[in-house]
Amino acid sequence: MDEVLRVLRMLKEGRLSREEAERLLAALGVEASSEEGVRRWLRIEGGMGRIEIRPAAGDEVSASGFGAGEVFLEAGAEGGLLELKTRGPKLLRGALRVEVKLPRDYGVELALGQGALRAESLAGLKGELGTGKVEAAGIRALDLELGMGSARLGLLLQEGEHRLELGMGDVELYALPGASFRIEGEAGLGSVARRVFGEGRARLRVELGMGRIRVEP
Repeated sequence: MDEVLRVLRMLKEGRLSREEAERLLAALGVEASSEEGVRRWLRIEGGMGRIEIRPAAGDEVSASGFGAGEVFLEAGAEGGLLELKTRGPKLLRGALRVEVKLPRDYGVELALGQGALRAESLAGLKGELGTGKVEAAGIRALDLELGMGSARLGLLLQEGEHRLELGMGDVELYALPGASFRIEGEAGLGSVARRVFGEGRARLRVELGMGRIRVEP
């Protein structure tokens, strides 16, 4: 693991403050934040089945659920972070379908054991999903771990460090107009081909245990 990834890991684990991490990254010649352009994060946690996110007409976040359980939003403890949770029979929550309307400058943080996420427009995506499928576009910040499943991501990365880690499954990435990033990484069986889009200012580190990665165009 190189020094940049070491700093980002320590930040994620709480061993460094954001200010300390920014100073270290600056000393390494890296743009400070991978969350640039994301105004606020919506944390989604629990045992949900299918999650669909659509752009909101205004600035309000709304959520509704269909199936076994109730969906509600609440303010989190850290910086007013919004959290999406469910109530209802635990064994049936996997069948719950959730629809969220989210402003275009919001990102999503996942803390899910299993589920599926589909987003028409999503500024940032981070967190962990044990098993499932992710399909999202418009991403300007990425730090995602997926244990097993698949991911199809439309990227608009322009600055900073970003990461995608998949234990087993398939990854499909495509660059949106205006993107400026380079792809680096490694796979358990083989290697991840280095690709550059635009000026390559941002860096996306891909770690794939077993499976395949496809990059378009």
